[in-house]
Amino acid sequence: MLKNVGLLTQGVFGGTDRILNDFYNWLVKNNYTVKLLNGSQQYDLNTIDFIVLPTSELDWLWESRSEINKKCRIMVWCMGHDALQSYFYNSSIQNFFYKKIFSSLYKCFASRLISQNIFVYTDSIGVNFDLHNLRLPLIEKSTNIYPIPIEIPAPRFEEKCQKDSDKHSLFWVGRVDRDFKVWSLLGLLKELDLWVAKTQEKITFYIIGDGDGIDLIDIDKYLFDINKLGSLKYIEMENTLRKNATLVFAMGTSAIEGAKLSIPTVIVNPLRENEKKVTYRWVYVSIGYSLGEFKNCFVYPEQKQESLERIFAQFVVNSDDTALKSYNYSKKFNCNHIYSSIMKTSNERPSFSNLKNSMFIPFLSAQLKKLICFVIAKKK
Repeated sequence: MLKNVGLLTQGVFGGTDRILNDFYNWLVKNNYTVKLLNGSQQYDLNTIDFIVLPTSELDWLWESRSEINKKCRIMVWCMGHDALQSYFYNSSIQNFFYKKIFSSLYKCFASRLISQNIFVYTDSIGVNFDLHNLRLPLIEKSTNIYPIPIEIPAPRFEEKCQKDSDKHSLFWVGRVDRDFKVWSLLGLLKELDLWVAKTQEKITFYIIGDGDGIDLIDIDKYLFDINKLGSLKYIEMENTLRKNATLVFAMGTSAIEGAKLSIPTVIVNPLRENEKKVTYRWVYVSIGYSLGEFKNCFVYPEQKQESLERIFAQFVVNSDDTALKSYNYSKKFNCNHIYSSIMKTSNERPSFSNLKNSMFIPFLSAQLKKLICFVIAKKK
């Protein structure tokens, strides 16, 4: 097992750096020698024998090629449905030459390295997305899946009695941005309004999170109250959910934040603007650790979908059962198990000497994109 570890962060606020910083703290606690390779610290790369980095930082490997120990093992953590492809190009850009150049670079790079055990994924959907794009056989199960790691507390079901049994406190947890979050939330609120009109159930809806789409939510438009709580500190968010929430709606890792607190949790799939029809499923029926998938994007294995009405029917009949199943599912994301598994398999990753030449490809891609941006800026 390798003991000298380097973690390359993005240097920006977000879930990727949160995971890498949590991993750093775990490594320190477990007596590893670890450095954050973020440019703000002095370090000798030649002393590091295992480097972990996200897909967004692939070009750093070529830039640092003269300093990295040739025997150093490398692991690239693909934290998203199309994280590897997205490093090379945005599939929504329809320019022929852009797509031809950068998709070719992606396929050349990924085809060379995917068999070398350098990539690990947070869910099987991401693995199969890459395999599909590379025209390689799809898989049912993979040993290279390390779900988004979360610290999972002991179950606490006893506080349910403190909540108002006559009124459901529903929560949205997560960002409220216009990229692909707020459109799902708006669809959910519209369906909730129809459900309340039909059933006369009493609910209050809370939003924990903020973003550039929050102003699109009209709190006076619905048959129930909406409370925007903004971006809460982590401990405050936990306490609020634990004391008040009877049902949580979320996508991505935010879904585990509800499930790990023994709160019935529903995954809401992301929607881009102008896409229609929100889809739902209980977090615990997710296949391959996936916590939400885009519409019209290759998804394998196919995930179960439920209507909101069906979700509520199951919840009303047995909320305790959905709470227990949500909590039990969250345990699969236990950070101690995931981090220790990464370190136990660190020797199985390829050495930098076997990867070095291939690392010119993502570096070239990054430089070409900078050149394109420069030319566009000049023309303006």
